[in-house]
Amino acid sequence: MEVAYLVASNKGGLPHYAAELANAVSKEVDVTVVKPAKEVSADLFNESVNVVNAFKPTELSVINIYNRDFHLRKNLEGMKSYNNIDVIHEIDPDILHVPTGLFPHVKFFMWLNKITESYPTVVTRHELLSSNPSLNEYARFPVLAQNTLNFFLPDVSVGHTVVHTEENKNTLIEKGQESEEVSVIPHGAYDMFTEYDYAEKETEKETIIFFGNIVPHKALGSLVEAVIKVSEDFPGVKLIIAGDGKIKEDVQQRIMDHQHNFEVHNRFIQNEEVGELFSRASIAAMPYKEQGGNKGHSGTLTIAYSFGVPAVTTTAGDFGRLVKEADAGLVVPPEDVDALAEALRRLLSDDQRRTKMAKNSKEMADKLSWDSIADQHLDMYKSVIGGE
Repeated sequence: MEVAYLVASNKGGLPHYAAELANAVSKEVDVTVVKPAKEVSADLFNESVNVVNAFKPTELSVINIYNRDFHLRKNLEGMKSYNNIDVIHEIDPDILHVPTGLFPHVKFFMWLNKITESYPTVVTRHELLSSNPSLNEYARFPVLAQNTLNFFLPDVSVGHTVVHTEENKNTLIEKGQESEEVSVIPHGAYDMFTEYDYAEKETEKETIIFFGNIVPHKALGSLVEAVIKVSEDFPGVKLIIAGDGKIKEDVQQRIMDHQHNFEVHNRFIQNEEVGELFSRASIAAMPYKEQGGNKGHSGTLTIAYSFGVPAVTTTAGDFGRLVKEADAGLVVPPEDVDALAEALRRLLSDDQRRTKMAKNSKEMADKLSWDSIADQHLDMYKSVIGGE
């Protein structure tokens, strides 16, 4: 079997997801990855993966969209380069998988080049609108932009969809997709960051990490306020803020007023830096807001699993259920600063419980190993090919 992966994102966690999956699957079958030429480093992929640099980079990441930080000409050139998707015909795979989601420009050039008509095609959908979406769901700028473009584009025939939770599968069924056309495969734990040659540090008992893109729904401001409250009982508590994106001015001022409780790395974090930051942390905080829709994974949570760091998260999306079932952390309501602060205090003050949750977190990483995730994908690929 030969599997081709189309990587349609050049920033954020999606390229890492695609790389982990491609590397694991390449242990069993032939794999070719078709990706942007820059910013998605070939170093992410094993030597067993054939890498084809086909596309120019775009500035269409979540950070770019939320901050309205993109150049029209560069994006148009980048999107136009996806006409090079016709290289799939030269590769002639048994199955094509788009693990980074079906963005509008990708969808258009797949239609134009008759890709889905020629090859069984699988798409992974990491986030879905709910079956009866509210106006607030539609009004989020990234969602509004993508759905507006999709309205004007021709449909393409996707043979199979991968989601990360049963809730997401049920949502697709409610929208009319056949049950046998949807597979539930969990998001694997990002263990690639543990393999880099990083400067491992001793865990700092009172250090918390907030990691990833800084966007409104991640509620950094609530976490900053919670940490300030916690500092009344734990004067040495420190929050590491590590990620790209705009920090609101009022939040920046609160950080400045309590400088000794914060360490800010407001930039893209290089792969080899991730391990050092997580090895220092005793808690990973994910204080996310409800934003509607169904989001079945968190890249930050799976990184925390890989480093055996317990989490404090909210009931937004599916994160709370995952953490609670694994007993790998504490769960609080979204946008409740007092509850968030109390959860952080409870873990910081209970070494035994924190150690137990750290062990459970590491066990989740083993359970969500990419070898296991790859096996589930391979079974699904065989089923899709056999059903053609």
